[in-house]
Amino acid sequence: MTRQTHVGHRVAATFAVFAVIAASLLVAIPTTARAAPASILVHRGTALTALNCSQLSDDWQNFPIYVEQTTGAEMTFRHDGSVFYMLIKLPVAVPVPEDYWGMEFDVNGDHAHMGSSSSPDDAVFASAGCPDYTVRDAFLSGFAQPTYDETAGGHNDVVGLMSHANGEYTIQITRPLVTGDSAGHDAVLSVGTQIGVGFVAGRFGQGASHKGTDMSTYVLSITNETSQGGGVIILMQANNLGLATTIGQLLFFGALGLCAYHFVRRRAWRPRPYESKEIEATPLVFAEVRRHELGMRLSHWSHVGLMTGLLITGFSINQKTYILGSMTTPMHLAFAFSILFIDFPVHFISMWRGRDLRNIFLPKKDDITVAVGTTANFFYLSKKYPEHATWDPKEKKYYLDRKYCSYQKFLLYGDLIAITIMGITGLGLYFPESFQWLNSLLGGSSNIRALQLFLFYYFAATVAVHLYLSLIPSNLGRLRTMVTGTGKIRLHTEAPESRLVISKPPAGVAVDGDTEMSSKK
Repeated sequence: MTRQTHVGHRVAATFAVFAVIAASLLVAIPTTARAAPASILVHRGTALTALNCSQLSDDWQNFPIYVEQTTGAEMTFRHDGSVFYMLIKLPVAVPVPEDYWGMEFDVNGDHAHMGSSSSPDDAVFASAGCPDYTVRDAFLSGFAQPTYDETAGGHNDVVGLMSHANGEYTIQITRPLVTGDSAGHDAVLSVGTQIGVGFVAGRFGQGASHKGTDMSTYVLSITNETSQGGGVIILMQANNLGLATTIGQLLFFGALGLCAYHFVRRRAWRPRPYESKEIEATPLVFAEVRRHELGMRLSHWSHVGLMTGLLITGFSINQKTYILGSMTTPMHLAFAFSILFIDFPVHFISMWRGRDLRNIFLPKKDDITVAVGTTANFFYLSKKYPEHATWDPKEKKYYLDRKYCSYQKFLLYGDLIAITIMGITGLGLYFPESFQWLNSLLGGSSNIRALQLFLFYYFAATVAVHLYLSLIPSNLGRLRTMVTGTGKIRLHTEAPESRLVISKPPAGVAVDGDTEMSSKK
């Protein structure tokens, strides 16, 4: 067996370990962290009169108003034993004909939005218009794929109006509790039914660019009890987005804090003056060394661009801001698949051909020791700094094969696990029909989005540290090697046999007594 084949087996084994860790992290998410969906009660009341564009029945005053924070809608529901009534107030300052509001019923019970081709979800869409009836019955059989019931052999069983006045839409909708329309995949809303629901508000023609909840946030409960009075109920979203934001921001600002701590100490920006104590005076010698081949450099910078695009568009989708409009989601998918099928293969092939894969990917026995020593030095707990990324001119290789800092390896391992989880969960969001097991495992798409949001902050934190450490003077030589391939790399020199007591630097000798933090380069 050749040495290269042996290294290949070790690389494959390490990849397998990362895959197992990524899968175990998905399974390990505690069930208790999944908040229960907020309940929306549909009380029994009297039948309503005909819908009217200008005046509403006072009978609605005795029913609670549910304020949904994602869409901003104020919603009231009731039934009379056979008919389901909805009244929605949707704030829109400047109306356009493409405005709409929608409601989805989780008919298949998979807690995933937009159903699947084999088991669609029921939906109702209201578009601007009055006195014409502009509410239509539909079903969802995949991502952004609504089908109106009457076009599939079913019936439009809903009646409604959507009028605008004083900066808001008033939407009135009625439908039978039980329609009997199997071709339209209508939800059965008999008394005692509890069914997941989601709400959406946006403009037709903009694809997924809308404000919307998912099918694990709210549950509609049809009760035979009468309402005990009105009032306003603020619906609290039953997901972990808030928790993910809090933990993620703590991670991000913690990383910035470490960079600020390093900067303020000036241990990376200018040498610390010699102190009157015994130190090992080892001069720093640099030489031009070739560090990265062309393929490695090209794949690195392409990865920078693709990951930047992926994170920006992903965060935009998560926050429902859609920075590129209707092209945000397609561009996000393009970045993701480019990383998976182009960037990763080229990157690893380049490292393999340059015999660099074993340096950055394969763990070494002293990785933990070096990491502990680096950390202790950083926090003034030790004056010793483990040597790494230095070129040994005698051996014509990096000293002790430490081309990279141990932390660079740990970050690579973390990035691979994070990208694996982000990729799997991203596919689960865009192709829920094929990843129903994932929605069930994580408790719905809202928790998947929360996990993705946390991973965004993780990558934002590591990128911030990477950028800072790349720009400190002691690492500029290595940064240059990622552009030109060669740069000034510190040479390994043997420590002097004697220990000196000095009070100032010797003339003509540059000695860096500060922590030489490594970037990811």
